[in-house]
Amino acid sequence: MMNSESQKALCGIFRGESLPQRLPPPLKRLEMRKQDLLLFGGFPIRSIYFLISGHCGVSVVNEDGVVTIADVYHPMQVFGVTEILAGVPDFLANVYISSDRATVVECPADFFLSEVRDCHELSLLLNGYLGQLLARNMRNRDRSAREEPKRALLEYLYVSAIDKELPYVCPAGREELASSLQLNPRTLYGYLKDLTGRGYLSNVKGKTVITRENYRRMEALLTEEK
Repeated sequence: MMNSESQKALCGIFRGESLPQRLPPPLKRLEMRKQDLLLFGGFPIRSIYFLISGHCGVSVVNEDGVVTIADVYHPMQVFGVTEILAGVPDFLANVYISSDRATVVECPADFFLSEVRDCHELSLLLNGYLGQLLARNMRNRDRSAREEPKRALLEYLYVSAIDKELPYVCPAGREELASSLQLNPRTLYGYLKDLTGRGYLSNVKGKTVITRENYRRMEALLTEEK
């Protein structure tokens, strides 16, 4: 049973309902723009964040200080909840806004846990979200085992084009792409040909090009997979 407006709002977020005009405190609605940093990897988790619209890029930094874009996430995604449930005190990666605009809801972590303990329906919705997250990760792992190199190429090109004006011409030649993804050049050529034939890429005078339609198809595929 829901006893507060905040519990109703949180349940509505998990159900995918439209946000109310005014969120009950301490929930906060954040309207963000491209390249805004949502959270820092390694910083203590004091709030969790619900991605309501737009999309986010997730970057990680290795021991040598090299930043790598690890993934792109679309709604509805919750950042920080798996860490706090697992007892991990800090965010594990940097998350920034990669779409032109995004709507995010911030909720203090301790308050969220208290509401989950107090509201059976919210607890069930959270469990459902975590179950879907686990199933999605398992499907992606199975898919990756079958098509990991080709999917890695597609994600690499998709992420490369996120902040660029379309049509985007990939500056890396085939040999450089093959080296970056640890692929045989002939294998890479086959992947590029297949992805071009399926409408995810274009070839213009021997260059790999991502048009608006290509980008839309890539985004739809990667969103579906997530």
